[in-house]
Amino acid sequence: MISIAKEVRQAELKEQERRELLALYPAALQLSAKHAVETPGRAAYVAELNRLCDAISRDSSPAARRRSLDGFEFCLVEYCASVEEAMAQAPSGNTKEIEAVLVLLKETAGTLESSNQRVSAQVGEFTHQLEETLDCQDITAIRLHLSDHVQRMKDWADTLRAESAAQLVALENQLRAYEERLQQMENSASTDPLTGVGNRREAERCLQERIDKAAPFSLIVVDLNKFKAINDQYGHHCGDKVLRQVADRLQSLVRCRDRVCRWGGDEFIVLMDLEPSVGERRGTELAGQLHGIACLDVGGQELKIEIGASVGWAAFEPGDSAASLFHRADLDMYQKKRQAEFNPRRPAVFAF
Repeated sequence: MISIAKEVRQAELKEQERRELLALYPAALQLSAKHAVETPGRAAYVAELNRLCDAISRDSSPAARRRSLDGFEFCLVEYCASVEEAMAQAPSGNTKEIEAVLVLLKETAGTLESSNQRVSAQVGEFTHQLEETLDCQDITAIRLHLSDHVQRMKDWADTLRAESAAQLVALENQLRAYEERLQQMENSASTDPLTGVGNRREAERCLQERIDKAAPFSLIVVDLNKFKAINDQYGHHCGDKVLRQVADRLQSLVRCRDRVCRWGGDEFIVLMDLEPSVGERRGTELAGQLHGIACLDVGGQELKIEIGASVGWAAFEPGDSAASLFHRADLDMYQKKRQAEFNPRRPAVFAF
């Protein structure tokens, strides 16, 4: 249980990290819209950023994130082009709009730095260069640097998209691995380690689940005949092989939706979603299909061992509990076991 709790906690931390990473992207969109300077393309730029922000808040799936990042890149390229065009047409003495663009680039760089630590040193250097450009009063020099700064910001956007996508994919893969690990733990907790069928805990769960649904089903109890003699004569190693092969044969004789479980020792149960008349007939058929001579390889020696089983049956009735239903199936099984002692059947020869 401690191991499962630890796995769950790690999965929750990874999911929290993924959500925090996703939250940085809308923040960058909002910041870019907030500091957009007045240019002919500003209104369309801000509207598109708001649309991208609304869309990603409604759908943050991997496909939606890729579409949004592509849209952001296209939007940023178009806006930067409109800024460059506006700057080319601006009077030589007007530096306020250019300075506003540089402030936007600086704040956006800060957002990139906080959300992508792998390139933080390079982003820090770039921000310092922006500050130096802001301090420059020479409009010609500012224009010379502006195009370079814009291109570098496009490169940072590409880096952010690639890094964020890779981090999100890695997080999703880790979460998937945790889910698979937890599923394996759950399967292990419900499986009999010797035979590979459901264990008693799983049998009780499946039985109660069917009782709660109150739909028609049958409980079949299978008890191997003279199994103790097999253990005594050939050893427990041989007995374990018999149990495994009986379990395999039971699985092969029922439908995929039927549940085979080992109740304990040499006793198995089968839960079948069948009407009472059909369930009784299948119980009788199973008794015949489990009777025969098993050919087992034990230590390189072929042993032929007679295998037989007494099979009891009970159909669910309204008001039944697990105990009352199992009691009726057990009584039927012991009655069949007594009948087999007085009327032994000729065994068939088959390899389990």
